[in-house]
Amino acid sequence: MQVCALPDDVAAELLQLSQASFDRYGPHPRVRAFWLSRFARFANWFAMTEAERRSHVTHTLGEVNGSYVLEAPGGPFTLTARADRIDIGADGVAITDYKTGANLSELVARAKEGKRPQLLLEAIIAHNAGF
Repeated sequence: MQVCALPDDVAAELLQLSQASFDRYGPHPRVRAFWLSRFARFANWFAMTEAERRSHVTHTLGEVNGSYVLEAPGGPFTLTARADRIDIGADGVAITDYKTGANLSELVARAKEGKRPQLLLEAIIAHNAGF
C-alpha cells in the first residue's frame, strides 16, 4: 500500500473511529473507559510521530504474514511471523511491532537478552523476501 496523506487532525480522526468501534464492541462502561483512555494516549503519540515516520517511506504494509524456510539437519524448518507494520523506503525496511499495554523497558531488556527475538526473526524473513 502506498503511503497516504494524513488527515489534518490525526488524533481526533483516530478517536472518532475508535468511538464508533467501541460503540459496537465495547458496551461495558468500565471496559470502555479503560480502553478509550489508553487508545487516546496512543492516538496522541501516533499524531505526533507519524508524519515524520512517513516522510521516509514510500510503502507501508500492515498485519503482514511472512515465512522463510531454513534448511536444518532434521529437515526443513519454516519460520513464520506476522509483522504489525512494515515501512519500505530508500533507506531500506523498518519493521514495527506494537506492544499495547506492555512495559517497554522490560521488553527492550528481554530483547537485548535474546528472550524476545520476534523482530530479529521478522528481519530474517524480510531479508529473504518472505513478506
